[in-house]
Amino acid sequence: MSSKITLQQTDEFAVHYDEYVSQTHWYGPQMLFGLMYEYLCPEDNLLDLGIGTGISAKPFKRAGLKIYGVDGSEEMIKICQNKAITEDIRLADLADNFKSPYGVAIFEHVISVGVFHLVGNLASVFSEVARSIRKGGIFGFTFHEFNQENPGSYQLSGQEGIYSHQNEDSGIIVYQHSSQHIKDLLKLHNFKLQKESEFLAFRDEQSGREYYFAAYVAQKTG
Repeated sequence: MSSKITLQQTDEFAVHYDEYVSQTHWYGPQMLFGLMYEYLCPEDNLLDLGIGTGISAKPFKRAGLKIYGVDGSEEMIKICQNKAITEDIRLADLADNFKSPYGVAIFEHVISVGVFHLVGNLASVFSEVARSIRKGGIFGFTFHEFNQENPGSYQLSGQEGIYSHQNEDSGIIVYQHSSQHIKDLLKLHNFKLQKESEFLAFRDEQSGREYYFAAYVAQKTG
């Protein structure tokens, strides 16, 4: 399953996305904003990776930050642009050897909320974040943490620390990452983990099953 198929389905679903999020009680943006709040200053530049329709960026915009964004879905970008919350937004696929369209060390903050479970290999993403964020800058993100004691239907993919599962209904491949794998990536790119938390991401109304995500906040040290 390629990222192109995932993005095609994302394009088709874009018009319904905001309503869907409100119905599933997704609090990832508020959770990450709360964890990052002490580091924020008005007029700071923030890059939102996988900005979508702008839901994750809104609380940061209200706090006075200047919002920049990238997303792989053209339809998501159109909706976000109509909300007029970004200084600039560009098309880029995070799951396909991501290369940031922005310059070196120009952001005080980078966030990615509810995105990394759709990206298997995060190496290029972390590398580009390290390139584009300033020393002392804050990288905040969420991911679906792999539980060794309860792996469910997730199986080890081609790289240690990355686990995958194909959704039977959509055919989309979703990923979980081990906490050690994420911490290794942070260390490799000179980030120091400052905060970590687990939160209820969403609840399936039909099955009652609950899904928990991890939220990490890390600071660039070099």
